Amino acid sequence: MNTCGQDRKFTDDEKKFALRTVQFYRNRWEKLEEENLSSDITGKLDATEHDRIYKEHQESLDIAELE
Repeated sequence: MNTCGQDRKFTDDEKKFALRTVQFYRNRWEKLEEENLSSDITGKLDATEHDRIYKEHQESLDIAELE
């Protein structure tokens, strides 16, 4: 007889709890990934806009100053 308890069956409530816990962490991880991706995209767009503004207004002045 196994006295360590490792071969016992899980109850339906324990199975549901485990499944819900895994689903909760999966959903939270997916939400966090979506938030991070959105933040990365926003940062990239902001940097692109900054570069565009520089090229339109400052680049020619910088080139003229270097010459």
